[in-house]
Amino acid sequence: MSTAHSASPFRIIRRVAMVLKWGVVASLLALGVVSMAAYFRDADRLQQVAKQAVDEREPVSQQVVQLVDYVAHDVPRGRPEVYFLSPVFQALKPTACQVIDEGGDCAYKARAFIVLANQLGIESSKLCLHDASGEARHAVARVATERGDYIVDLLFGICYRNEDGTPMSIPYIADNLESIIATEVDSGNELARKYPVERYPFDDVSTINWKKSDFWKSAYSTLNVVMSEEQIAGLQRPYFSEEPALMVAYAAFGCCFMIVIIPPAIRRIWRWRKHRRDDVASTSTESKSTEG
Repeated sequence: MSTAHSASPFRIIRRVAMVLKWGVVASLLALGVVSMAAYFRDADRLQQVAKQAVDEREPVSQQVVQLVDYVAHDVPRGRPEVYFLSPVFQALKPTACQVIDEGGDCAYKARAFIVLANQLGIESSKLCLHDASGEARHAVARVATERGDYIVDLLFGICYRNEDGTPMSIPYIADNLESIIATEVDSGNELARKYPVERYPFDDVSTINWKKSDFWKSAYSTLNVVMSEEQIAGLQRPYFSEEPALMVAYAAFGCCFMIVIIPPAIRRIWRWRKHRRDDVASTSTESKSTEG
């Protein structure tokens, strides 16, 4: 009786733990489904916006110019306090749809451009411009075209390309930034008139802002153990990092996998190894008995 009574609390705790476990799993699955639904809803709208902003009969390079013009002039400037789904995900920043509706700064506008370009099948990614101290000061985008990779500034409406349509390289932009901005102003780009050349140079450009937080600083230090600084600088920013809905969905489904699949798998491996050790020990014992 005493054994049964002493064991019953452990059974209750185990049952409560199982209820909590499956409650967490259900909540994570619901979060993942809601996030994916929001992603597909936004994708439908963004595809319509992108197709209205460009002439798809034009070459990709011309579509990029048209899309830059749309994001720079039609998407308001600002840094709105909006976020995906809940304040819990505030660190993920606004979605592209929220930027289009509420406005954005250089990084937010670059996100909107990248996601809109993706809807047109155009590959692009964000770049960070650092000042002399190494701090990230400005964000632009690099976009693939049939002419080569263009660097585009969505806050100031600049597409860094030569008169013949060929792209300007980052070193060339760094060496000639002041004259490039002056040419943009002369051509009628009033947004470029506000470009602070000394504050936003192209001398130090990276794909990821490794100084954004302690987490990213630690990640950089860890990578630097096995990779050179040049290799790290060449790492591409994954597209889903511009989609808060995808980040939340991937995290939710990943947590579900870890909770549901990994613990039972570990237990099975542990049992298999235990049975194997027992079998080896049993075989050894039988061998010794036979020899005796």
